[in-house]
Order: sequence, then C-alpha cells, then structure tokens
Amino acid sequence: NTLTGPNADTNWSVTGSGSGTVGGSTFSNFQQLAGGSGTDNFSIATAGSLSGGINGGGGGDAIVASDDSNHLWSVTGDAPRSLAGALHFSNTANLVGGKPNDSFVLAPGGSVSGMIDGGLDDAQAVVPSVDTLSFAGRSTAVTVDLTTATASATDVAGFQAIDALVGSSVADTLKGPSESRVTWDITGADSGTVQGLAFSRFENLVGADLVASDLFVFEAGGSISGSVNGGIGTFDSIEMQNGVGGDYTIFDPSSGTDLSGTLSLYGQTVNYSGIDHQDLVGGDAFNKIIYGTIFNDNIVVQAGPTLGSTEVSFGGVSFFDGTFLSSGIVFSDPSESLSIYGMLGADHIEVRSLDANFGADQKIYGSNMPDSKQSHDVTYHKRRFNMPAPGLNQRLS
Repeated sequence: NTLTGPNADTNWSVTGSGSGTVGGSTFSNFQQLAGGSGTDNFSIATAGSLSGGINGGGGGDAIVASDDSNHLWSVTGDAPRSLAGALHFSNTANLVGGKPNDSFVLAPGGSVSGMIDGGLDDAQAVVPSVDTLSFAGRSTAVTVDLTTATASATDVAGFQAIDALVGSSVADTLKGPSESRVTWDITGADSGTVQGLAFSRFENLVGADLVASDLFVFEAGGSISGSVNGGIGTFDSIEMQNGVGGDYTIFDPSSGTDLSGTLSLYGQTVNYSGIDHQDLVGGDAFNKIIYGTIFNDNIVVQAGPTLGSTEVSFGGVSFFDGTFLSSGIVFSDPSESLSIYGMLGADHIEVRSLDANFGADQKIYGSNMPDSKQSHDVTYHKRRFNMPAPGLNQRLS
C-alpha cells in the first residue's frame, strides 16, 4: 500500500513499522510513502520502517533522522538511497542527521541536490558526536570546497554541521575556508584538521586566494602526498616539527611571493606553491623594526651576545630559508627606537633583558602598523606583554 501526501508543504513522522503521522493524522499498514508537489519533511524514529521506502516527489524534501541512535546514510546512483541500510528513499533533496553520529557515504554515482546537514549535537554528551561525509567507496577524484558560505563537494550541492571528511581512493583536493587566517594541522598521511574540521585521504590542500593567510603545520608524522597551495595575494607559510616532541621550524624563503617548489626538512618532503617570504626585519640603524609571523608567536627580546647588540628570538621556533637554519635575529642596538609588530596570530611578546648600552625607545604593537586602528589590539586578551624592571626606555602601544 502507498500513502500519497497532499500537494502542499507536509510534515511526516514514521514512528513504527508502516505507521506514523502525516499532517496531524495517523496512518498504519502502509509500505510506502509518497510526497506531493510541496515540500515534504519525513522524520524517521528509531523504530520507524517502511518496506517500500519513501518517494519524496521532488522539490525541497528532506529525510530527518532520529536523535537516539547512530545513522549510516548510503547515497547511491540509480538505486534508492538508504538510511541504516533498511529505510530506502528517493527524490529527496536534503538529508538531516540526528544528535548522535551520522555517516553520509557517497557511493559512485550518488549525489545530493540539496543539503547534507549533520544535525544538532548533544551538548551534554560525554563523548562528542562525529558527523562524517565520506567518499571512501569512490575511485574517481573528488573536490571539497570550503571557500564559500555554503560548503560543497563533488556531487553534493551543499553541506553543514559536518565534523570529518574522508576522500576517495585517488588524489582528492580540499579547498580551505575564506577566513583571514586559516590553520591546517597535518597530523598523519594525507590527514589532519583545517580550522577544527578533520580530514583524511586528501592529497592536495588549497588555500583561498586573496583572503586567507594559510598556515600549513606539519606535525611529526604528518605528510601530504600531493601538494599544499597557499593561494595568491596573502601571506602563506609552512611550519614543520622536528620529530615527536621536537621544536618547530618555519619555512621562510629568502625572497619572493607565491613561490613554488619542494621543501625537504627533517626527513619530510613537501611539494608547495603559493608560499611567501615574510620580512622579519625592517627599518634602519636608527629605527629598527621586528615583525612577527602569521603564526602564534612567542617573541623574546634580550641582550645580544656582544656588547651593543640585541637579539630577538621566537621561543624555540627556528627559520629555514631553503638552505640555512637560524634560531633568531641579532643586530646592533638602534639609536632611536626598536619597534615590535606582532602581526597576525595570538602573540606573546617578552622583553627579557636589554644590552647595557641600549638607550632607544621600545614600541610594542599587538598587530602590524602603529597608525592603523589595529594598533589598539594591544589590549586584546590573547596578546601578552612581559616587560623587564622599570627604569628602561619603554613605550607600550
């Protein structure tokens, strides 16, 4: 038996075997449900089942999963889709998960014309739920695009509330979000997180052009078999860890922007493009300027190794220009001022000591330029300043 709904927006609830409610009326002993020409929302309880499945009828229809169990969604091609392998459905544009774990698996030929929504999470859960969008069963490349307000992917018009992405068996591409500063944390083979979103089996990582400064952080054991691309028009960089528990090194090419090449360091090899040189030192002998990086910096200013010199280091972080490693910057004491600009990131700036002959003003800015509105970022709670004992020439801006 088939129950066909009205040609109007309709809410359905499947609560038992062939039974439930539609538009406030109950039904039972129906094997199949068919939506009308309006928007139909089919809410499926854990005990709900239909041997003949659901035909949404096209339009903006949705299948909504229950909140009391995990769900496996199989999105196939010509064959009907299924929820947990039991409830089959077709002609439904949107899939909405419940509070527990939802896995949306896009099989070869499967597509979603509307939205995949992982659903709301249970804020009280001891173990947070994980909603996954997976292309693991595919042998053709996929692209996931996070650059727009509505994320999308190959054969998926849009998705939201997803916690993890899984690529196919071939070379896939993940495009990062269009935020001002994006951190990619590569923790395993072709796997890691971007802005907290987990990914695996993605061989190529691409930053957004003109908007995002991308930071590709390779933890010990992290690798990308394809390439990382920072995009154009922003400051993009790579940071690598020297073994488990080791310090980090920032790759800072000696000059240029949007550079391409191969980086080999600490036994790891990274093919890159769109990576930029960062000027760490500016000004002149009278007014010296030190710039932070796009990372979260721990900038330490202290007396240099010889009388009349100052040393600036970055809290255990070293720099590699493709040929040489350096742990800090040493320069002659400026005669008029020393300015520190934290630039991007949440920075900790510490003036630990000063050379006995140091007599210049110190100017410390949480952001980049003292004449911009951002210079007031010195009050931002993530930026901390440790200053030496009074009596020195200091100016905090």
